[in-house]
Amino acid sequence: MKKRTSLFLLLLSLHFTAFCQTESSLMGKWIFKDVSNKEKMDAASLNMLTQIFGSFSVDLKSDHHFKIVMGKEQEGTWSYSEADKKLTLTPNTGNASVVTVNQPDANTMEFAFDKNKALLLQKTTSSTEDNTETSPKSQTLAAASSEQLCMKWYFQGREKPNTSKELLETSNKMFRGTFFEFKQNKTYHLKLGEIAEEDGTWALEDGNTSLVLSADGNKKYWQIKSISSTTLVLVKKNTEETWTFSTTL
Repeated sequence: MKKRTSLFLLLLSLHFTAFCQTESSLMGKWIFKDVSNKEKMDAASLNMLTQIFGSFSVDLKSDHHFKIVMGKEQEGTWSYSEADKKLTLTPNTGNASVVTVNQPDANTMEFAFDKNKALLLQKTTSSTEDNTETSPKSQTLAAASSEQLCMKWYFQGREKPNTSKELLETSNKMFRGTFFEFKQNKTYHLKLGEIAEEDGTWALEDGNTSLVLSADGNKKYWQIKSISSTTLVLVKKNTEETWTFSTTL
């Protein structure tokens, strides 16, 4: 009887893992269906997540562009690693997010931000509006070498269009003392004012005009607007928000 029970459980397991999840199976539009692992949540947390993500949708297109709607629209590019089932979403604004995706069948996907927070999504049909994309703003960029970049850069100021002077002054005060230190071994250290510190790795891409920072499983993308022996101006990818740094405080 014990052997029969074990065989039954094995066959049951094979039945539920039969769907082959691939990059192609992820493509399409997915909308919020439910919260996963509800039994581990209290009623208040479940209600909050349902309210936040109730309008959530993500459209993963065959050209590896995506559109997410959750209150407002966000567009960018996506990539998928079949080895670890990781979906990387890189918005046009630059900061990449990594989620784990699991498909029990062709029309259902678990979209996990971490081991405790996951959404259940269901596949739906894309509309004409979903296929309309906004082109990122073009920037005049500069190429940088590792030798130019590898030093300590101190924050001087931040500029962002359509932001009040008072708000910018407040944020610049908050970021006072911020610096990047880029090292020849491709690591960096970031001190973000008195708020936080971060260590990770850096790389130059797109003809050395883009700076990719990787830390704690996430990626942040900057574009290099200009660089000299004393000044570095970075732009948050595909935005008009600029951060200016200097080799002196």
